[in-house]
Amino acid sequence: MKLLSSNFSPFSTRVRMLIAIKGLDIDIVNPEPPLRTEAFRKQFPLAKIPVLILDDGTHLAESWSIMEYLEAAFPTHPLTPDTPLGKAHASMMCRYADLHLGPALFPLFSLLLSKTEIEAESLSDKVSHLSHALAQGERMFVQMKQQSESDMRTLHIGDIALACSFYFALATPKQLGVNDILAPYSELQTWWQWVQSNEVIASGVKEMDCALMQFVNQQ
Repeated sequence: MKLLSSNFSPFSTRVRMLIAIKGLDIDIVNPEPPLRTEAFRKQFPLAKIPVLILDDGTHLAESWSIMEYLEAAFPTHPLTPDTPLGKAHASMMCRYADLHLGPALFPLFSLLLSKTEIEAESLSDKVSHLSHALAQGERMFVQMKQQSESDMRTLHIGDIALACSFYFALATPKQLGVNDILAPYSELQTWWQWVQSNEVIASGVKEMDCALMQFVNQQ
């Protein structure tokens, strides 16, 4: 098997993290044909990475679907919680990353791509939108903590999915001169510190950070 991936993609990185934590023998390669080409779009209908190519040539797209497939296909060292509530919490964290945090982050990332001078009012509006999404995440973590079936907390698939989007939610505003956006959110701060205590997560965050710095320096 091989995974078409990029260090600059949080969605690719979450799959690479899962592969590394589970110790799977899967080749990590750059997209081929190159991403955003007609050849890539013809071969891979959703036209985005990551893509997992199985040994029989089957293609799987969408990071969460790939992660669930790998969890089912390789049950050794499971990263999916074993209770219905735990599974729901893990899925909720991924959906929060993809449906709330990500969309709130994209307008700020577009500013980072902009070649024109950034207006203070526009930046403030977009930071406010991201702060609202972070406040939602804070309340979500408080609720999950209250609902927890155990005081013991182990890394699971939802943590991996959220960690990658979370990195960009902190790093992108910082590149635009907005620091300490996480300051009001103590539960998120605690979780972010805890999740990075895992060596694979920390390594993946470093890879994304290097890719972002390279991208910014090329702008």
